[in-house]
Amino acid sequence: MKLAFSTLGCPDWTLKHAIGQAKNLGVQAIEIRGIRDRLRSDTIEELLPEHRAAILRYAGENGIDFCCLGASASFHEKEKRAENREEALSTARLASACGIPYVRVFGNNLVTDDEDAEIADIAGQIRILCEKAQGYNVKILLEVHGDFNTSDRILKTAGYVGHENFGIIWDIQHSREDPARFWERTKHLIRHIHIKDSIQTKLCNTGEGDLPVAEIVRMLEQDGYDGYYSLEWEKRWHPELRAPEEEFPAYVRFMSAL
Repeated sequence: MKLAFSTLGCPDWTLKHAIGQAKNLGVQAIEIRGIRDRLRSDTIEELLPEHRAAILRYAGENGIDFCCLGASASFHEKEKRAENREEALSTARLASACGIPYVRVFGNNLVTDDEDAEIADIAGQIRILCEKAQGYNVKILLEVHGDFNTSDRILKTAGYVGHENFGIIWDIQHSREDPARFWERTKHLIRHIHIKDSIQTKLCNTGEGDLPVAEIVRMLEQDGYDGYYSLEWEKRWHPELRAPEEEFPAYVRFMSAL
């Protein structure tokens, strides 16, 4: 079982501090989604060209991988597509320079009555990213989020994208169907898992909500999933959540007990 945490959960930490904490916790990787006041990846100080080699060396010395680089790019707003494409491609170039295999993007919302046409349109944008990112040896992962939250919609999107460089991140809190059915239908696309828990839609400590987190993890382990389980503790968006110094060790204990 390979564990990671997203830097969404520790918005006040530097990347260097996050690496040290990951090592202390026995976590193998970090998913980068903003560091301190820098949300866009290509503005993170430690990943700028003049500092990049040092932080990559430090991560390597501590046995920590960077498993995914999160972009904010979302393709349902047609008027913002140019800037979203630019951000996603900039993120892909940075991922390539850092040896990070995946870049996360969103669909995100379906806003018209013609769902099929809208999915095809959004998938066309993602295909452009997949084609360009392939040259960087980086895969584009669509997060299960917003209205892209059922296996039917995910499979339809994958069909329209039609590119080997495409995959998905299964955020278990955002999918809206039986987990076993979702996994069985989409596992050929799943490259990365976001773990979080909630009571109805309110986020809570891992293992204390009404999501079947333990059952999902056991199912994936029994079926040979070999990617990362990344804790997406949304402290950046929800400051009321408990501190990473509490949640991250609790997450490791919870997952290790499985």
